[in-house]
Amino acid sequence: MANREQILDKIKRNLEIRGITVDADSVSATTGFRYLQAGNITVHYEAADINSPMGGVSDAASPFLGIGIANPGNIIIAGLLDADAAIADVIATEEDLQILRICGGFANDIKVKAGRTNLSILAANLAVLPGTADFNGLGQ
Repeated sequence: MANREQILDKIKRNLEIRGITVDADSVSATTGFRYLQAGNITVHYEAADINSPMGGVSDAASPFLGIGIANPGNIIIAGLLDADAAIADVIATEEDLQILRICGGFANDIKVKAGRTNLSILAANLAVLPGTADFNGLGQ
């Protein structure tokens, strides 16, 4: 239901503006969804699990669905390797903190997950940073 492409495009653009190299912008063979890789982490978007859009608006009609607390899809930050099993393994460098900061500038919740070499994002959450309506949605 979310427009994951626009969300990940904006994150990628913001990373590049900050001088952070995006090492991969690809589709995971495991999940079938696009992800970004920068620093020691991967960034994914997990659509909200909502049976029907509020107000009956289709995501095909609005590029803004999936952004913010009204339709709370999640931005997922995960490690690169199976050995990345703790928060300190996932967010290990100053660049990783900058990536977290960029992803944290949106209204969406952020889930920090252990790394998976196969890019699966089904692992338990190491941390959840709740979103807030005071943060930007796409295009703001």
